[in-house]
Amino acid sequence: MRATYSVERIVQAHKADNLVVTSVGAGYVGAMTAITMAVKNPKVQFIVCDINQELVDKWNRLECPFFEPQLEEYLRIAVNKTKNIEFTTKVSHAIAQAHLIIISVNTPPCSSKEESAD
Repeated sequence: MRATYSVERIVQAHKADNLVVTSVGAGYVGAMTAITMAVKNPKVQFIVCDINQELVDKWNRLECPFFEPQLEEYLRIAVNKTKNIEFTTKVSHAIAQAHLIIISVNTPPCSSKEESAD
């Protein structure tokens, strides 16, 4: 029942043009996913959150902390043109605002070979 409610809530928010997607993790996967989706979906609001203040500050200064073709251009479009992305360290607030949450955080290292995916 709860899953159905969540899907209905997402659909309703999208139809009302107030869908909010939060990406927990502002690293390569989280930021790239959110920035690309923000450019492709200008009516959806994206919040990228991370506990790393330095990383969030770089994104807010429109500095790409890593290279990916077209990333800088997409970042500028999402921030300056469509204005549908923000970067923050306020993780609780970002999650509370979200209709949909993408979790893109580091995978913890394995303590033994038996726990490894290999």
